Amino acid sequence: MNTYIVMLSFTEAGIATIKDSPGRSAQMSALFEKHGARIRDYYLTMGDEDFMVLFEAKDDKTMAKMLFEIGRLGAVRTRTMRAFSRQEFKEIVDELPQKSIFADLKDAMDKHA
Repeated sequence: MNTYIVMLSFTEAGIATIKDSPGRSAQMSALFEKHGARIRDYYLTMGDEDFMVLFEAKDDKTMAKMLFEIGRLGAVRTRTMRAFSRQEFKEIVDELPQKSIFADLKDAMDKHA
């Protein structure tokens, strides 16, 4: 499962129905599970965003669909980042060649600097 960090901000409609927010979240969790995704955790935040949710989905397409469905509700606006675990990070770095694929380009740029 892929991990996604989603920052959410309430819209005017979301604030107007804030008392319904916990119920919407519970319903959303159940629907996500049916469609190959899940809410791993969420936090009320202070600052530019109102809360942060950690989602997991089987792939980017599934997550995009879920975000569109969240948007359709009209209660929040979202900003999403794909997150990679430590193991995924290690695998990505391990797959890099020893010498940068841009090494020759960098050398040429350094000669002209």
